[in-house]
Amino acid sequence: MSYVDDFLVHFAKHRDFSKASKFEVIINPPAALANVLKGSETLRFQCENAELPGYTINSIDARVYGSIYPVASTPQFSDVNLTFICAGDMWEKQFFDVWMSYILPKGDFLARYCDEYYGSVEIKQYLETAAPNLNRYGNELNVPGEPGRDSILYRDRDSRGEVSQIFSETYNAKLEVAHHVKLLGAFPHSTSPIQLNWQDDSINKLSVTMKYEKWTNIQTSSDNFGPVVDQIERTASTSPPVRKINQPIPVDRPQESAVTNTGKYVYTQRGPF
Repeated sequence: MSYVDDFLVHFAKHRDFSKASKFEVIINPPAALANVLKGSETLRFQCENAELPGYTINSIDARVYGSIYPVASTPQFSDVNLTFICAGDMWEKQFFDVWMSYILPKGDFLARYCDEYYGSVEIKQYLETAAPNLNRYGNELNVPGEPGRDSILYRDRDSRGEVSQIFSETYNAKLEVAHHVKLLGAFPHSTSPIQLNWQDDSINKLSVTMKYEKWTNIQTSSDNFGPVVDQIERTASTSPPVRKINQPIPVDRPQESAVTNTGKYVYTQRGPF
């Protein structure tokens, strides 16, 4: 088998390639604004640009003796930028304006307690190859070519199996999620200005930067590591004990048998390195 075959087999095993366009964003506003910011679930149709969040482990320099070495200290989560297509009534801009005004009211600019304005954001990355094509009645379609791909023309059968119409698009009953993350303690940090111009007839776009406390993985059916990830993320209490950097190293008493030419004792250090 050639390297090209190995390459193709490798990606076929992992369900093709991940495409940047196969994503969905779900905005969950804080509970205090649930009755005000209605229709937030439809923002998924307007978010044309998003990011899967990054993760940085900050480090500090440690030294017991010898050279300095880095150790993990605190987590750092990068901001997530979202871009929304603006509707005619610009309800998406009003949505985030209300949320931000609730966080920091313009009357006195006294910020509310964080638990009052924390929401969440879910970002889903879908697989390129979707589930088999089904019609509106849940029956499998007789589609030429590969399942999950756009077809040319096919016959749509109703619940009795009779041909009702001929369509030129596919109906995917279920898209499979490849990666699903949830931003916890999320809130809009900033919205971009929208440029207006008489010479430009393009659609307006709104960019929103979201800050959040942390993000977590939501397990999906296509996870490669399954519940192990959830167990690892929950706590480190099951890890073996690790010596703290400020903990003294156990040192044996001087051994008189180890004497240098100068007549001074040589001390033996044994530590759990």
